[in-house]
Amino acid sequence: MAIFQLNPTDPILDNHPLERELTGYRSIDITADYRAVFEELQGGEEKICYFFLIGTHKELYQPTEGQ
Repeated sequence: MAIFQLNPTDPILDNHPLERELTGYRSIDITADYRAVFEELQGGEEKICYFFLIGTHKELYQPTEGQ
């Protein structure tokens, strides 16, 4: 979070938009495998980020059986 607060576009975070079911959301790297998914909204003159999913790449992006 410290890196994100200083510079949300720091290359170490790999901040990028998501697609398919998560279109409109963004993801950053926490570690090599853990990701945080967030929504970025405009709040007046500043951006507000709501983080709502944290997990491994597999947990967040691979469909579960039966889907």
